[in-house]
This record gives sequence, C-alpha cells and structure tokens, in this order.
Amino acid sequence: MVFEMAGILRLVWVSFGDSCPYCKNLNGRTVGIKEAFLNAGDEFHPDGAESALKVSRKVRHAPAHRGCDCVVGAVAS
Repeated sequence: MVFEMAGILRLVWVSFGDSCPYCKNLNGRTVGIKEAFLNAGDEFHPDGAESALKVSRKVRHAPAHRGCDCVVGAVAS
C-alpha cells in the first residue's frame, strides 16, 4: 500500500454527499494502517439502517458495500 510506504500510520474513512447510514457511521472512523474498518463476520447495524450489513471480508479500504462512494485517506501524524 502506498500509504504504508510513505510512513503513514493511521487511516480515516471519508464519506461524501448524502451517504447511507453505513457510510455515515463509518465517516471519520480511524484505524491503524494494518487494521480493518470492518472485519469478516461482522454484522454492522448502525442507527438508521434498516438491516445489518453482513461483512464477508476484511474492509481495509472503500467500498464497504455496493454503491458506496467513500474513500480512505491518510491521517497526518
């Protein structure tokens, strides 16, 4: 990953526009460069979501689901 090679230690999830409840909840979440935003097996059910998002893979970068227009950015140290 380019961020890791640049010495970045933390990543942040960034949502744009009128995002769904999943993306709104992830917006601003930070994790370590080797961590996942969501893990395989998680059932992610934030407030406002009609049902849980069943996570089938480690989500270390966007998209988190079909139609997701989010990005992951670097957190300056």
